[in-house]
Amino acid sequence: MAKFDSSKSKFYLNEFDLTTYTTDLSVGGGRAVNEITTFGSSGSTFHPGNQAETLSWSGFYDTTATSGPDVVLGTLRTSSTAAVVSYWPAGDTLGYTGRGVPEGWANSYETSSSVGSVVTATSAIDAGQIFRIKAAAPYATVTASTSTTYIDDAASSTAGGSWTYHIFALSAVGGNARWHLNLQHATSSGGTYSDVSSATVTASDGVGAAHTAFTGTLNRYVKSRVVLDASSGSLTYGISYTRL
Repeated sequence: MAKFDSSKSKFYLNEFDLTTYTTDLSVGGGRAVNEITTFGSSGSTFHPGNQAETLSWSGFYDTTATSGPDVVLGTLRTSSTAAVVSYWPAGDTLGYTGRGVPEGWANSYETSSSVGSVVTATSAIDAGQIFRIKAAAPYATVTASTSTTYIDDAASSTAGGSWTYHIFALSAVGGNARWHLNLQHATSSGGTYSDVSSATVTASDGVGAAHTAFTGTLNRYVKSRVVLDASSGSLTYGISYTRL
């Protein structure tokens, strides 16, 4: 049985890598289970409700402009836009699994000081729904079009799925000044890979993150590809997907 150390864990929120500020992170909850038992029943009967998941974060207080947790989490608490979150307990190595939050809302952010101790911070993010995600492109910086190695999921599925990308840094100069991001699949490892879902980001779009659902068949073999549609550029990114 494999064991993993928390030093490998990663925590991405929108375009921010908060890994080095984080000391504790947990994701959990459940769903409402409503009793619908009637008179004369021989046993209890229940009807499942919606998920109610929470991501709890603890870490060091830091005021780094634009990217420190005080700015990122403190701002999220009053934001009218949900955050896209990816948590990788064992790291985001290609094919590893994690937890994805497509719509996270921070309902608290608190700082704490104690004599003789480092100043810390905590935050609670209402996740609503959490997906089991798989890394299709680990955190990396590329300066040219590139494809990852395929992931063998053992079987295809027909219920669709979703994919998430985080853009941590982006530049594109000349040509169409953009990057194309693609989640791809194939029926055999050495076969022809076609796009399941795609997105285009430009230098003017800037950094950010997105979660997109797709329908239909997702074949057994999955990979990601990014294409530079410019004279030059750089992309720091990560991609994951969920098979339903």
